[in-house]
Amino acid sequence: MNLAEFYKHIIKNSNGTYSIFKDSERYGTYDDITDALYDRDLFVESDWDVTEAMARNDEPNIYKTMELPAWDRYITKQRSGNRLYFKVQKTINGEQKCFGYFKTYDEAVKHRDEMERCGWVKDVN
Repeated sequence: MNLAEFYKHIIKNSNGTYSIFKDSERYGTYDDITDALYDRDLFVESDWDVTEAMARNDEPNIYKTMELPAWDRYITKQRSGNRLYFKVQKTINGEQKCFGYFKTYDEAVKHRDEMERCGWVKDVN
């Protein structure tokens, strides 16, 4: 499983917390990444039904003892009014560069992966 799949639907917020998002809807915010991963799995298994997901939380959190892969630092969430966007950005030669805003996290991951493949030199809007 690649990094994007492992952390799918989870965003690291600027204040150091983690949020679960699907289709621009937030499903919770967590101080601990392992709790976010655990609940994300519950939501996915329950087809994003929050009540059903919380009824299933009787299994131990396997992420607490797992060595997690390095966190992705190139995608952040941004708000504009009521809208949520995902921004792909990277510091290059000491300057913060924006590589696009996307409506979904998955679109941002796809674009970030493309930018990594081309060495962050592709022109973007």
